[in-house]
Amino acid sequence: MSVLTKISASLAFCFFLAACADDKKENPDVVRVGDAVPEFSVTMNDGRAISAASLKGRVAVIVFFNTACGDCRNYLPRVQRLYERVRGGGVAELRDVEFVPISRAQPETEVEAYWREQRFSLPYSAQTDRKVYERFALMRIPRTYVIDAKGIISAAFDDADAPDENTLEAALIQAAGKS
Repeated sequence: MSVLTKISASLAFCFFLAACADDKKENPDVVRVGDAVPEFSVTMNDGRAISAASLKGRVAVIVFFNTACGDCRNYLPRVQRLYERVRGGGVAELRDVEFVPISRAQPETEVEAYWREQRFSLPYSAQTDRKVYERFALMRIPRTYVIDAKGIISAAFDDADAPDENTLEAALIQAAGKS
């Protein structure tokens, strides 16, 4: 093995260890269950402005994602299915839930192309940076926050415990019951 190959392999291994260690930081969360939803403001692809203030009095689910993320690609269809069920009247308690998927550091064109490819009807907000995301967390996507009508985070999930539709539905129903 050449010296250059050994150095390259050593650097790759160190990078791998650093990446894993970074993923295991003690506190990648900025907000946690029981905290007030942080101040934020986004514009959805349908033109609606959504902010922490506009969510007061409503139950909401905020999902951070990037369509290049494999875990996000596995998770987003679950959110879409729940969105369709709720919008179709299949979950009466959740009729007024606000779905707020927000991309993390991804241009509108990429998000729009993925939504079109997947035939998603779920609204989204494309954010080209991490400013909104970093009000909630420092790392790991997908991330989901269920917000009750008082503006309190009642459930939080990340890539390690991304919920299925039934678990997310139950968290939303619980948040609606707290209102």
